[in-house]
Amino acid sequence: MPPVKLSEIKVDPAKIEAGAWVDGIPEFEGVRLKVRGLGCKEMQKLQRSLFEAIPRSRRPKGKVSQEDQDRILDRCLHEVVLLDWEGLQNDDDTPLAYDRAKALTFITDPAFKKFREAVVWAADTVANDKAEAFEATVGNSAASSAGSSPGAPASSI
Repeated sequence: MPPVKLSEIKVDPAKIEAGAWVDGIPEFEGVRLKVRGLGCKEMQKLQRSLFEAIPRSRRPKGKVSQEDQDRILDRCLHEVVLLDWEGLQNDDDTPLAYDRAKALTFITDPAFKKFREAVVWAADTVANDKAEAFEATVGNSAASSAGSSPGAPASSI
């Protein structure tokens, strides 16, 4: 096995924290998601506060149920990770602009589990700096959607 070069394991912390546009998402041809990397500082902070909010009686030995883990991840994906999208359209072929309320539905509704998986895949891509999948510069998109972005009121799950 050849040795690993440091440049091969280096990631871009700025992209992880600020987010980047990701395309080439499996089963989402023509769709781009702007996401922060999994494990970004804001996500870690939210995860920690949500974990600590679970009563100790529901986390014996520090372990939380799968249901609580999913709820925490959903909140993180919605409130921190997913920033925008391009290339989604309604069934009547009209473009679907980014909207935080719709994003929450797509992340939490089991009928849209493929969308949630796409967000996780994209965020993992940014976190691990798989350079071929996203642009070199944040905000280098042709036209961002006109929908709302972070800063909208946080949801409660």
